[in-house]
Amino acid sequence: MADTDTTRRLMRLKKRPTMAGRSDDYLEMMLEDALEFFREYTHGYANSDLGSEIDGLICEIAVFNINQEGVENVSSASEGAMSRSYFDSVPPMLARRLNKYRRVLGLDSPPPVETETETES
Repeated sequence: MADTDTTRRLMRLKKRPTMAGRSDDYLEMMLEDALEFFREYTHGYANSDLGSEIDGLICEIAVFNINQEGVENVSSASEGAMSRSYFDSVPPMLARRLNKYRRVLGLDSPPPVETETETES
């Protein structure tokens, strides 16, 4: 069973017309992947750190990932007079929003855990 954050984000994601017909399990998996990407990109925010503040951003990352499925390693494609370009990384609009939460390693990181070491005399 999904936690409240996932359930709230799932309801928000399902309101988008392009998500109609997709299973809840699939959308939950994509939301989990989006949250994992968010944590890696920002260097470790936990769900409890931000709560609903990041719902829109997590949903946008999930939608981006869903739209990119099947076009991995393709930079552009043309069919007749129609041409389409694809992103090979995070689009600038998402990167700007993600950067707001990005932590600088070494400055925002928690202090290292000190361990006792035995020294030989």
